[in-house]
Amino acid sequence: MKRKVMAILLVLAMVSGLAACSKAPSGGESSTPAPQTTAQAVEETEKESTEETAAPEAQQEAPAQGTFKPLTKEELEAIKPAKFGRKAITYIAPYSAGGAADLVGRKLAAIAGEKYGVDVVVENVVGGSGTIGVLQCLTSNPDGYTVSLLNAAFMGQCIQGRLDIDWEKDMTVLCKEVEDVLGIYVKADGDVNTWEKFADKVKNNPPGTVTMGLAGTLSANHACVLALGEAFGDKNIFTIPIYGGAARSITEIIGGHCDATVCKPADCINQLKNGEVVCIGYFANNRVEAFPDVPTVQEFFPDVVMWGDPDYMATYLITNAGVDEEITNYLTQLFVSCIMDEDFQKLAAESGFQAINVPTGEEAFQAARGLYSALVEMNNIFVDAEEGVNVQ
Repeated sequence: MKRKVMAILLVLAMVSGLAACSKAPSGGESSTPAPQTTAQAVEETEKESTEETAAPEAQQEAPAQGTFKPLTKEELEAIKPAKFGRKAITYIAPYSAGGAADLVGRKLAAIAGEKYGVDVVVENVVGGSGTIGVLQCLTSNPDGYTVSLLNAAFMGQCIQGRLDIDWEKDMTVLCKEVEDVLGIYVKADGDVNTWEKFADKVKNNPPGTVTMGLAGTLSANHACVLALGEAFGDKNIFTIPIYGGAARSITEIIGGHCDATVCKPADCINQLKNGEVVCIGYFANNRVEAFPDVPTVQEFFPDVVMWGDPDYMATYLITNAGVDEEITNYLTQLFVSCIMDEDFQKLAAESGFQAINVPTGEEAFQAARGLYSALVEMNNIFVDAEEGVNVQ
């Protein structure tokens, strides 16, 4: 501010001096351009000062939109930083093996190795509704060898104030990974294997009778269960065992120990194919293209917010905020190339998620911000919602 004031005073002095000398010599016109007015001078000085001192709103520098596209192995090798590539990249899947995060991570790792010669190792770090694995990534050595995913569950924990972290400053968003959808999954030959049977059991039994197992709390999955409870007349109408991962929730359902779960198709794709579980309704605004015969919950409860819709179910690939920009650019190119690979796209089509729009850098960062803003609204549903939750 002191520099700004001094600059303005200096300009005023210059303007005064110019004004005193502005008359042309006798017998001719002045060859000196007309001086600026005081107001013009001050305005330009303030503009320059603002441009010099203004800080960008976003906390991370990002490649220009549209920079990234699928590359060949040779093209990717050409942009790899000389100091990078000495060891394997660790992809932290913050949920148990067999779930959607694990499935996506392992497919990306396979493509990276087979088609690009890059060693990527998947590590399942379970706990804290997915937060422990993400935090491990964010506190890792900022050398670019550790990546993980950012999703609604982690953001929910931030919104609740349960994590001492500023996600905008403490991570670098590389790209959007996938867009998914949440549905209600039940045992294929169980007593609630249709929407009608499920609704009947909920309506005609005491609160707490029907169990809805979840991987963790304060997530979009959890919000869906609570919103469904509200639609049935009681937010806490379900007993909610917390299993630490979608894979275990599915196992408990097949074993007859839990009535239903809310998860992604990819969380139980093998069990779906084997006919062990079925989906009785998706928390989406429109029917899922891969499963057109399955209704949406909105068809039964039009006023329920579909927190499981792809708009809310995006995941983002992230790394530590301290990683060198040259390395983050390389990582983005690598994983975008893997996501756009035909093998990954085939998996997406079979598993009910989408990976068509893959924004990167600043565009991905702003998309994540938009998701966070939506989750702030979602946060209201968690008030007074711990009654039926129990960790298994």
